[in-house]
Amino acid sequence: MSERTLVLIPMKAPTQAKSRLKTVLSDRERSALALALFKGVVAQVMGAVQSIKKAGNPHKVIDIAVVSSSKTIEDIAADLGIIYLAEEAGAGLVAAVEEAAAKASWRGYKRLCILPGDLADPSASDIMRLLSYPVDEGTIALCPSQDLGTNALVVTLPSPMPFAFGPESFTRHFSLAADRGLMPVILPLKSLRRDIDTLADLDYLDDNRTIGIMNREEA
Repeated sequence: MSERTLVLIPMKAPTQAKSRLKTVLSDRERSALALALFKGVVAQVMGAVQSIKKAGNPHKVIDIAVVSSSKTIEDIAADLGIIYLAEEAGAGLVAAVEEAAAKASWRGYKRLCILPGDLADPSASDIMRLLSYPVDEGTIALCPSQDLGTNALVVTLPSPMPFAFGPESFTRHFSLAADRGLMPVILPLKSLRRDIDTLADLDYLDDNRTIGIMNREEA
């Protein structure tokens, strides 16, 4: 029997993304940045999946999905060849992930890996390590962001715990798992620790790269 994992990437509509950067980026620039980061994350996940397949496990199936209420994201998902899961507009991140997790379980997936779509510089090797970790019904795996959010979470399906995304969610997810008798395994994957939300995060990207990704999306 195939071991089926779904990598889930929640995404806001690009026009609503990166609101904390309004003081330094125009609406068009913020949208372009969000789309570029999302496509970069998808590309690295695809690279990790290919590496896992080359490792020779014929029973491991890993699919990629995005959950969003955006028609733009739906179109991009079709272009990229990934699954689009419709989110009820205004549902919020936690509700969107919960609904997507339920759909994934109904479709027969046994594990769910949740990654943000705005990681600064994820590496395929770190994502491969994340997806290869042997999470079972007694464990979860999570990677904290540099500001103690949750930049990666892997659970079995149906999920053995509720989701609690938001500021400093790493501590909440850790506690929720422990309270339910699960073993929370921390994976300190360096390339997954930073997402782009604030001016300090934007400064993390060198100027040439920031301008380059914006120009590619605006072209």
